[in-house]
Amino acid sequence: MENQTSDYGDPRHQLGSLAEAIAVEILTRNGFYVFVPFRKTGPVDLFAIHPDGRELKLDVKTDRSRKPAGRRKNPSRIHRSKTDIQKQLGVVMAYVDVDKRALHIPGTKPTPPTIME
Repeated sequence: MENQTSDYGDPRHQLGSLAEAIAVEILTRNGFYVFVPFRKTGPVDLFAIHPDGRELKLDVKTDRSRKPAGRRKNPSRIHRSKTDIQKQLGVVMAYVDVDKRALHIPGTKPTPPTIME
């Protein structure tokens, strides 16, 4: 059997797992039922369904910002691009600030809140 290495020790993967866990917590506290796909890889990280009928298919990303430079006076969020299959499925990018434990889902108002403590 060939020796296989794992990404679990990679700090980027650990940070990504933490971001997903924070997203699950915030969504759950806001009344969503949250489901994690069985497969490790795929176009969707989380499915969230609210009793009022809202459904979210989320690709969770750790929130990153560009530093102010040149004409940019404030940091700006680095937005990720969706794959073709994510576009077809209606997947939404969800950005988690791990330090602030904040979830930002573009285009959703007013819930889930930007910050949940």
